[in-house]
Order: sequence, then structure tokens, then C-alpha cells
Amino acid sequence: MFTDCFSLENVDISNFNFSYIKSTERMFSGCYNLKSIKLPTSKNNNLTNMDEMFADCGNLTSISFGNFDTSNVKNMNYMFNRCTSLSSANFNGIDTTNLESLSYIFRKCIGLKNIDLSFLSNANVDDLSGMFYQCESLETINFEKVNLLKTTKITSLFEGCINLKNLNSI
Repeated sequence: MFTDCFSLENVDISNFNFSYIKSTERMFSGCYNLKSIKLPTSKNNNLTNMDEMFADCGNLTSISFGNFDTSNVKNMNYMFNRCTSLSSANFNGIDTTNLESLSYIFRKCIGLKNIDLSFLSNANVDDLSGMFYQCESLETINFEKVNLLKTTKITSLFEGCINLKNLNSI
């Protein structure tokens, strides 16, 4: 939808109707100058795929999902791939019941220092491959309350996390 809108800086899609949308794959991918986005809080029960939604948004520093309806989302692969300025991601309040794959979700997010994954408490995630691949600044990950019972793929999960100091409750 907005792929490679390089100059796009601020987006407010809070009133956007997602009820018929099944995929937001690459929706903002390549929007390098995107700094802020306001997501909708309305129900979007058909959404199943959020792969690469914000990939290559190099100036995105933080994001909050608030009450964004993710109840049917299965894939968030490469969602923040190469979001090099991302330092904060707040997933509190999202429903991850149907989430299956988070492979490379934070790949090369070199600005990310701390992350709380407690939002995965009710998830059935199978694939966490490369989730934090080359997140060089990452120091602390909170896995407290994370359900890893169905997780079978963890290849390169922390590869290149050269500053990782604290890994809670894995």
C-alpha cells in the first residue's frame, strides 16, 4: 500500500477500516523516513499476515500496538527487519492466540536495547528463527510468561546479539 514511500514521515491510520484486510504484508516496507504511526483500535478480525509490515523503516524509533486487533494473525515474520532506529516496541494488549511465526521479526534492529516478550503468554508460536538476528545493541530480553511449548524452530535466535547480558525466564 505504501511500500517504498521513502519520504513518508507520519501516518495516522487510526480510522482505517481493517475489517476486510487479510494481509498487511510490506504495507510500510521501505518507508525509510517513517517516524510515527498511529494504528487503529477497531476490530480487524480477518487480518492473518503482518510479514514485513514495517521492514526497512530505518527512522522508526518506537511503536505501540495498544488495542490493535491481532487475534487472527498467524505471521509476523521480518515485521521490523532492518528498522535500525527502533528502540521501543510495545505489544501490550495484543492477542497472540493464533500467532505461529515470528521468524526474523527484529532482524538487524540495531537500536533495540530492551524488549519485553510477555505479550507471547498465550501464543502458540512454532517459529522463532532469527528473531533477534544481529540485534547488536540488545542487552535485555524478558521471556517471563512466554509460552514456548509449541516452539520447534529457534535457529539463529540470538545470533549476533553481542551485547546481550540478561535473558529472563527462558
